Amino acid sequence: LVMSTVPARLQPAGEPPWPALEALGGELIFERAGMRVQGASARVRGQPQWRFAKIRAEIADFNRPRVLVQGEGSGPLAAALAIVRQSPLAAMTRHALDDMSATGDAGLELKLELPLEALERARVQGRVRLQGNDLQLAAAAPPLTQARGAVSFSENGFAIEEGRAQALGGSARISGGSVAGAAADAPAVQVRASGGANVEELRAMAGRGQAWNLVATLARQGSSGSVNYEAVVGFRGAAASVSVASDLRGLALALPAPLDKPRDAAWPLRFEIGPRASATGSSAPARERLLLRVGERLALDYELAPGTPARVLRGAIAIGPAVTSALVLPASGVQARLQWPELDLDAWERALRPLTAATAPGKGAAPAGAGSSGYLPSAVSIQVETLRWDERTLHDVTAAGVREGSLWRTQIQSRELAGRVEYTEGSAERAGAVHARLVRLVIPASEAGESALEQPPSRIPALDVVVDEFELRGKKLGRLELQAVNRDMAAASGAATQEWQLDRLALTTPEASLAATGRWAGAARSSGAGEARRRTALDFKLNIRDAGALLARFGMPGVLRGGKGQIEGKLGWAGSPFSPHYASMDGKLHLDMGAGQFLKADPGLAKLLGVLSLQALPRRLTLDFRDVFSAGFAFDFVRGDAQVERGVLATSNLQMKGVNAAVLMDGKVDLERQTQDLRVVVVPEFDAGTVALATALINPVIGLSAFLAQLVLKQPLIRAATREFHVTGRWDNPEVAPVKVSAPKDKESQ
Repeated sequence: LVMSTVPARLQPAGEPPWPALEALGGELIFERAGMRVQGASARVRGQPQWRFAKIRAEIADFNRPRVLVQGEGSGPLAAALAIVRQSPLAAMTRHALDDMSATGDAGLELKLELPLEALERARVQGRVRLQGNDLQLAAAAPPLTQARGAVSFSENGFAIEEGRAQALGGSARISGGSVAGAAADAPAVQVRASGGANVEELRAMAGRGQAWNLVATLARQGSSGSVNYEAVVGFRGAAASVSVASDLRGLALALPAPLDKPRDAAWPLRFEIGPRASATGSSAPARERLLLRVGERLALDYELAPGTPARVLRGAIAIGPAVTSALVLPASGVQARLQWPELDLDAWERALRPLTAATAPGKGAAPAGAGSSGYLPSAVSIQVETLRWDERTLHDVTAAGVREGSLWRTQIQSRELAGRVEYTEGSAERAGAVHARLVRLVIPASEAGESALEQPPSRIPALDVVVDEFELRGKKLGRLELQAVNRDMAAASGAATQEWQLDRLALTTPEASLAATGRWAGAARSSGAGEARRRTALDFKLNIRDAGALLARFGMPGVLRGGKGQIEGKLGWAGSPFSPHYASMDGKLHLDMGAGQFLKADPGLAKLLGVLSLQALPRRLTLDFRDVFSAGFAFDFVRGDAQVERGVLATSNLQMKGVNAAVLMDGKVDLERQTQDLRVVVVPEFDAGTVALATALINPVIGLSAFLAQLVLKQPLIRAATREFHVTGRWDNPEVAPVKVSAPKDKESQ
C-alpha cells in the first residue's frame, strides 16, 4: 500500500510534498466519523533504506480533518537528512540542514499534527538519536566525528541535547539549535562547539576550502601544541558562517615577528568566515567575509565573491596595535598597513611561499584575482624602526607602495635609502627588474654584496638605478648610474649559461668620474658536474680631476696633493661584481697622471701609495737627494702600464717625472698579500739631456732594463748620479736595499 501523508492539493502553492509512505503494512480501522492506522510499518518513497515502524496515524473526525501521525524511524542518517530537505520540514528547520552531510545510522521518533484545512498551522515534534555518526554541518565547518547525543525538533526549530563529538583532534561539546526571534540579518540557527584542537589535525584540514588551506599551511610552519577553542556555526537559510575564538595558549608559532608566538603566551584569536551582512533591501549579489584577528598583532578582513574558489573583491591587512584596532576595508583591492618596531621581509617572503600556494586556485580556475595574488596586498604602507629586506637592513622606514599586476611602485624614506622604486616581479626561472630613482643609498661594509657570491646571475634582478648620493662601505661615492640585465648565453659546449650584463656603471664626484661596462657570467647548466664559480669581467675608465681629494674621499687624506689624469683597464675575478676577489684577479691597467705631489704621510695609511711616494728611501738611507723625497715627491707626471695575473700586478715601465729627478720602476705587487718586489731607479735631472730622457715613453714590451741600457746608463754622468734600490716586504713596512748601478756592456767591445 502507498499512502500520501498529506494530499498535494491541500498544500500551499510551491510547498514541497510531504514524504509518501510505501510498502505500508498494518491495521486500518474505520470507526464512527474517523479512522486510524495502528501497528504499521513502511518505507519512505525515494529513500528505501529508511524505514518507519510502530506507525500510528489517526483522523478522529472527518468533519474536522486533523491528521495525527506518530512513528519511529531508523536507517542511514544521510537518508533522514534527504527526507528533511525534500519536505516542508526544510522550512521548519529554516534550511539549516540543507548542506549537512552525514554517515552512519540514526534513530528517529516523530509526531505530526496536520490540520488539513490549514496546513500552515501544522505541528511537528521529533527526536533524532545520534549513534556515533560523522557529521559535516557546512562546507566551511570542521568535520565532527563519533557524534553522540540527540537532536529534538519541532515546527519552531530544533535543539541539540547532550551532544559530544570529536573535532580538530580533540573531544568537543556540541550544543545549540534554532534561535528564537532572530533578526532578519542574523543567523536563525546556531551550533556551538567547544573543546581542544591539536596542530596535527589542523594540518589535515588542507583541501577543505581556501580558508582551511590557509589554516593548514600555517599549522605546517613549525607550529606545535594544542589549544582550547569555542566555535559557532550559524545558518541564515542555507548560508553558513563559522566563527572560532581561542586564546591560543598552548600553541607555539614558528613564524617571523610579529607572529613568533611562545607556547605559553595568550593571544586572543577570532576567526570568521561566512556571508557578509548587507544593507536591508539591497539587491547586490551575496558576498562572503573572511576575518582573522590575532591579538593586537594581526588582522585580516576579506570580502569574497562566492565560488570555487572564492574570488577576492577587496580586503584589508593590518599588523601592529595602532592599525589593527582601526581596520577599514578599501573601496577596491587589498590594502596592507604595518606598524611594528622590527620586520624581516626576507623571512616573511620565505614563510609566505607555501601560504600563497595554499590559497592558489586549482588548474583551470579563473586567473583573475582567484589565486594567491587575490589575497596578497595591492597597496602597502609600512612604518618600522628596523626593516630587513633583500639581506639589507634599513632603519626608520616609512614606505608606501601600490601593485599593478606584477609591477610594484614604492616610495620609501629611511636612513639608508630614500626615493622611488619600481619592482617587476620575476618568475621561477628568472629574477625580476628594479627601476629606482633615489636621493640616497647607503650600503654598509657588512652588506656590500658578499652574499651575492652565492647567488646565480639569474636571481639578481635587472637594474636601472640612479642615486644622487651613493655610499658604499662608509665611502661617499657621489652620483651612481647603473644599468644591468640578465641574458641567456650559449656556452662553447652548447649548453645554456646565465650572464648578468653590466651595460652602464657611472660614478661621479667633484674629484673624478668612473665609467664602466662588464658582465658576470654563470657557468653552463648541465646535468653532470656542479656549477663552477661565476666570474666578473669589467672594462673601466676613471677620469681624475683631483687625485688627492679623491684619495681623501676614500679615507686617505694627506697622501697626495693634486694630480689630474686617468686610469683605464680591463679586470676580471672570480665572484660577484660587488666584491673584487684579488687572489683570482687578472687583467691590465694603464695610468697617466699629471701635476701632483706625494705628501709626507705614514705609509701605513696609504699602503701602496706610501711605497710609490718613496718616503721610505730617505728614512732608511743617507742619500744625496734627500730633499727630493723627504717632504714628498712632486711630479709632473706619473704613467705606466701593468699586467695583473692571479692577483699579482706586474709593471715594466712605471715612470714618475719630478722637478729634480725622474723615478723609474719595474717589478711586482701582490694585491692579496699586500707585498711588493720592486726595482726603483732614481735619475737626478741636472741638464737638458736627462730631462729629455725622463720624459721619453718606455715601451712596456721593451721594459725598464732595456730603456736604461739604451738611453740612460750609457752616459757616464747620468750613470754616476743614478741610484737603484730593491724594495720588498709589506706595503706598510717596506724593506729598502741599495743596488749598485753598473754600466751596460758594449756589444762591439765584446
